[in-house]
Amino acid sequence: MKCPRVLWLCSVLLLVCLGCDDGAKGHSEDALEFISQIKVATLAFDISENAFAGELEKKPYPPWDVVATDMDLDGDVDVLINWHHLQRPELFENIGGNLVLKNPRSDDRSGFYDNDRVPELFEKQDIMLASIDPKQEGIYVWHDFDRLESWNVYIVPSAAGDYDLELHGNVAVIEKNIDPAYYTPVDNKTFIVHESTLTQPLHIRLKLNVICHTLALDATPKEGMTTFPVIYAGMQQVPFTAGYVALTKPDPHGVVWVDGMGSPEPELYFSRGSVRGMLVPPEPGKIDQFFTWSSDTHRMEFTYQDAVPRDHGRGRQVAWFDADHKGSNELLVSAYLSNNRLLTVEGDTLVDIAEGMNLAKPFMNFAVLDLDEDGWDDLITLDVGGLFVALNKEGQYFEFHPGEEFGLALPFTMTDVSWESSVALHVLDLDNDGDLDIWLTGLRPFESVKGDPFSMVFYQRDKLHFEDITEKLGMSDIQSFRYVLPGDFDNDGLVDGFGLGASLVLLKNLGPAGFQTIEPDPVVLLQDETVGFVADLDNDGWLDAITAMGKRLRISNKSTGNSALMVYLTADGVQPIGAIVRAYYANGSVRAQRYGSAASTRWSQTLLPLHFGIPLDGAIREIGIVWPGDSEEIRTSVEIGQTVLSLKR
Repeated sequence: MKCPRVLWLCSVLLLVCLGCDDGAKGHSEDALEFISQIKVATLAFDISENAFAGELEKKPYPPWDVVATDMDLDGDVDVLINWHHLQRPELFENIGGNLVLKNPRSDDRSGFYDNDRVPELFEKQDIMLASIDPKQEGIYVWHDFDRLESWNVYIVPSAAGDYDLELHGNVAVIEKNIDPAYYTPVDNKTFIVHESTLTQPLHIRLKLNVICHTLALDATPKEGMTTFPVIYAGMQQVPFTAGYVALTKPDPHGVVWVDGMGSPEPELYFSRGSVRGMLVPPEPGKIDQFFTWSSDTHRMEFTYQDAVPRDHGRGRQVAWFDADHKGSNELLVSAYLSNNRLLTVEGDTLVDIAEGMNLAKPFMNFAVLDLDEDGWDDLITLDVGGLFVALNKEGQYFEFHPGEEFGLALPFTMTDVSWESSVALHVLDLDNDGDLDIWLTGLRPFESVKGDPFSMVFYQRDKLHFEDITEKLGMSDIQSFRYVLPGDFDNDGLVDGFGLGASLVLLKNLGPAGFQTIEPDPVVLLQDETVGFVADLDNDGWLDAITAMGKRLRISNKSTGNSALMVYLTADGVQPIGAIVRAYYANGSVRAQRYGSAASTRWSQTLLPLHFGIPLDGAIREIGIVWPGDSEEIRTSVEIGQTVLSLKR
């Protein structure tokens, strides 16, 4: 059936509220200025642009993702906006519901650096040249503020002796403004500057092929030199005294912000690209990074530096799950045009076991869930060729089948030149039958306009059997969004969603009747590639949302009437990723969530308490849990009015 659309006229359905009291009891009060609102009966949201505090930069390029978790274990959900390779990532600490930028360019003390010890690699040329002391001998290196432009190396000659400086890129040097008398070429990636030929400071500008890459500086003392020349890196001129530094332009893709390595705080792991596929042997591979918030230093620390094996892969989506039941979770890193990685924890290191598990063949997007209910997590994958199901054969290997065998089929043939596969495969229970469903969003014709997205909903009807319910829900009639941010925003027990397309739209779940579309007043226009995340930012039991692309929006939930139960899961040792939690409602409905999927996006994964809405005239009688690897569901009674439940394995 076609879903009804709410028309924003001057009627009882629309309350225009300009600075008035919204009557949202139980919500934290704030002074945010909203640019738009939603108010329908007890459903209410304020949409703000000024909800982020700090030295914010304009962001003209698309972000890769938005994620959130409690990074410092203080009870508040913190936020990371991953702006991909052309802009600085933004780390926001949640302080009493206020999102405060921790890594401003001018005073970044967060420790959240792309290069260890170097807070900022990028700065304008005139500012850097003015900051260099011409009497301070050494080598100064930075990159233009525009990340599409050039590297800069500024040499103040030494009076103590001579040295050779090798400059080496991991891709070809395509431009350099240096007199041939000062250097010796080695190959198209490398040349050696002879400091002995310099009588005055020398400023070298060099551009490397493609956007993201590494520039290494290696100084070799010659006659008269007893120590290495100092290399001063970045805007802050951080000294490196061993004569060597390798600086990398960032290319962050999917992240996991999960305690997967055993730290008390969640570790933030970045899967990175590979210079658009141009990072190849014999060049050293990239190192995907771990960061962990330190309660001692109150900053991010670059942790587990030797844990991740170097690789040349084009990492995309990442998620932890227990693939083999051998005492730890594994980290699956999907890739584009390069092999996937399945990294298992061995002590403080990660070892790639993808080949032996039959998961090395690349796929862009995936969802993790136990499809055949045998206690082993399986995969649904999407890439060229469509949807596939990979069944976990008791931790020995994964067996791939076409998705059509299980009711997971696309209504078209997808090739790498016709469709963009930057897709989200959301694992959630949309019909409250206790089984996990799939909501696929983000697929669209390649290089199409933002009005051509494609979304599908598959209900799980039985073990290994799904039904395409898209038409029955009327979803084909409301394809105006590319991505969706799913969550029970009105706490009625059903999963709703915010659609992100040409404009922001709330998709209210009406159950079998499908979804009702509700637009804010005034309409909130969005740019293409807008992404976001859902979390309870102010700890009031109501889900909020954040979006990013050009502007950053905070969608603050001010709804009233219903309530929620927050379920916290813990375990000694390994995080219980893959646990299935079901809420048994008094009306007979059962809503399921998978721990490890409920707070996932198209590329990334975090862990948050599981949120179960409770309608005003209803109740949750019991919470059932099937721990990872088990088949028995354990039930716990829920008291009337209870808002928090903690379960430990």
